[in-house]
Amino acid sequence: MDQNNLIPAASNDLLTSAIQYVRLGKGLENKTETVVGLVLPRGGEADKRVDQVRHIVDLLARYHADKTVERPLSIVVFGPPGSGKSTFVKEITANVPGCRLVLPPTNLTQIAGTGELAQIFENAQSPPSQDPQPPAGVVETPVFFFDEFDAALDGVPLGWLSWFLAPMQDGVVQVRGKGLMVRKAAFIFAGGTAETLDEFNQRARLNPEAYRARKVPDFVSRLRGTIDIGGVNGLGDARIVPRALVLRRLLLKRAGKTASEQIADEQIADDRIKQLLLNGHFVHGVRSMDTLLDATWSNANGLDLPEAILRQHFSRGNLDGQLVGISAGLKEASSASILTALTTQLLRSGASLAYGGAFEPQGTLEQVLTADREAPQDLVGGTDRPQRVHNYLGYPASLDQRINTNSVKFIELPTLSRCELKELGAPMNGKFDAIPKYPTEAYDPRRHVAWALSLFRLRVRLLQDVSALVVLGGKDDGQSWGRVAGIAEEVMIAVALRKPVFVLGGAGGAARAVGQLLGLDEMPVSIDRCLRPTAHAQLDNALAPHESCFEIPGVPGSPRNLAELRRFLFHRGVTTAAWPWNGLSMSENRELFACRISGEGEKVERAVALIMQGLSRIDWKPAESGRGPVRGGGPLD
Repeated sequence: MDQNNLIPAASNDLLTSAIQYVRLGKGLENKTETVVGLVLPRGGEADKRVDQVRHIVDLLARYHADKTVERPLSIVVFGPPGSGKSTFVKEITANVPGCRLVLPPTNLTQIAGTGELAQIFENAQSPPSQDPQPPAGVVETPVFFFDEFDAALDGVPLGWLSWFLAPMQDGVVQVRGKGLMVRKAAFIFAGGTAETLDEFNQRARLNPEAYRARKVPDFVSRLRGTIDIGGVNGLGDARIVPRALVLRRLLLKRAGKTASEQIADEQIADDRIKQLLLNGHFVHGVRSMDTLLDATWSNANGLDLPEAILRQHFSRGNLDGQLVGISAGLKEASSASILTALTTQLLRSGASLAYGGAFEPQGTLEQVLTADREAPQDLVGGTDRPQRVHNYLGYPASLDQRINTNSVKFIELPTLSRCELKELGAPMNGKFDAIPKYPTEAYDPRRHVAWALSLFRLRVRLLQDVSALVVLGGKDDGQSWGRVAGIAEEVMIAVALRKPVFVLGGAGGAARAVGQLLGLDEMPVSIDRCLRPTAHAQLDNALAPHESCFEIPGVPGSPRNLAELRRFLFHRGVTTAAWPWNGLSMSENRELFACRISGEGEKVERAVALIMQGLSRIDWKPAESGRGPVRGGGPLD
């Protein structure tokens, strides 16, 4: 498959310029800016980082020039794994006159405890004689660099923070019971558990008591500057320029060339450069890029690395391994822009997508397939595109079976037994509808029950498989082919199974009513007015003998009717301990719910950003209140 056919038109010009930069060192002048010798990306979020770097450089220079200050200057650097935080700090300190990195970076996960760290401070007061000394009369500002400051100390999460408070505040370090005066110095801390200061603070706040006890606010209040390094795994076009800057540096090093020299065609092909700039996710950032180049450099015919090693370094994205369910009804014309934007970002971030029900032209599944066709190929592996769209089908809930495509993985489910079909008066093999399409047809509530049960079992299986569910729109007109509106039943099952749910109410419909029940609307709600009852009064009576069939596995007492479903959702809303953690705060969930998502613009972008942010945070562990899952660990575990 031609890789060019998968690249959005907007990316082609940028890719051409980036390849030119990798080879010649020029071509990205309008996309980069040089600050104290560092070539930095520009545009979008990258502009904030350039401003942060300028601020830190100015802060260090002014601090060094101030002859009266005695309190240490504290700065924090955050970034994803392998983003080059250590290199970044070395470059900045080396290019700010008067500042000197007094010791190699001190990784706080690799020292025995506070006594050893105090010794490091003491040794810094009397550096070895072979170290370069400043000229007579020149006073330098020493810079201490502490990596992974947010590591545990003696088994206590964030334990180092309280120890650093005194040195940060007044420059006093306790060494063997005596106070060692550090006075004028710069402390630069690098984080290891978060990618930004905001993320670090939010993760710490998940446990309010520990947040205060572990002195997080005291530590943060002593910081005077921050830099968030973006790394090489941005979404879409945002990854191209940072990768080009790193790739050229790594290639020059391998070829033994200077910064002004060219990278020859025979050393690495344009197609390979394009893959490195556009595709995949480098799990360990620059280190993983380096590993891939090692393999490419040593073996022109392919990657000379075992598959087990490849899997440790390369993935489809930061959401690789997540199966995200999309529930938006069969046709959601008003939501086309949000579905396209969301599914595109999900696929480009490595997620797979799940959808329940038959294919409908111009419907949800077709939009998902369009996004899948435009997603980039995997960075490593075969040439066949993987099946990253999962379509769940079951008779009779999915009358129209699989469409003719190789890009979809079909999961065909036997939702009803022959005995159940016979009991419900439904055809064993023939096509039938739950609700008559024409006035001349008689309504048979038993066949409606067959459809409701088939849909329920289809949804249970889908929601057992997914890692999260996104819902928007959906019919709320009482004409559902299931017991209740389809989105309402899917959210109920997801919440019962403790699966993260993202509810967008901007398109109205059943998703809005469900969100109101879950407390996502700012206004109080009357639960009896949310979700319309079925227009087929006979269905409730027909369902009664089969209520036990609608039990969610592992969830005794599953809702049996609309009234119970309303109460079930109401008592598991965003303000309760039963709400399944989805990586977003209550205010962020309410913002997502309120986003108007028709058309294009900032609201659509914001909604997509919130969902992506939440999915990336699912493995954070919330406060010890029983809220949310307990799968991954944050700094307060």
